[in-house]
Amino acid sequence: MKNMSKDAELAKFRRARFEKRVMMVFEKSYDNMEKNVLVKGKKSKRPYKVDLHAWKFKGLLKNIRTDIWAKFSKKKVDKDAIKHFYESVEDLREAKKAGIADWSPDHIFIASNVGFDSEALKLAKEKHVFCMKIDKDGFDFVGEVKPVGWLSLFFRQIFYFIISTIAIIAIIYIIKLLFL
Repeated sequence: MKNMSKDAELAKFRRARFEKRVMMVFEKSYDNMEKNVLVKGKKSKRPYKVDLHAWKFKGLLKNIRTDIWAKFSKKKVDKDAIKHFYESVEDLREAKKAGIADWSPDHIFIASNVGFDSEALKLAKEKHVFCMKIDKDGFDFVGEVKPVGWLSLFFRQIFYFIISTIAIIAIIYIIKLLFL
């Protein structure tokens, strides 16, 4: 019995160390993080456990909120794990649209310290799930879904700025026509 206690403590320690490594990855990019959050979906009767929810505000005016949901896996991730995770995410997205949930993820991640099978990576690509392999040296994205670079985000912000400017000019022109 004493050995089981030590084994359980060692497993708990390893899990905490793995979670800390994953959180260190997101600390660099996200201002706010919370662990082990329960969120209510639209269809599910039981809330979902979110291993890590992180969010930040970005954009020229810091008016665009980006949320992530990261799932931790201490075993090799298979196709069923990706499918189940994606279904949970979709349920939460529906709950957000219905006003049941306060947030829904813009990006979803599965972090594993063991890896992913090939079928899981195919489904992850199809569902736009970021797969991260975590080890003692750091992390690496595996599969074909990779994060969007800063240049893409920059051009998206320029696009929003141009559209906003055109809309303001159009409103000013309409007001000028109506009242002058």
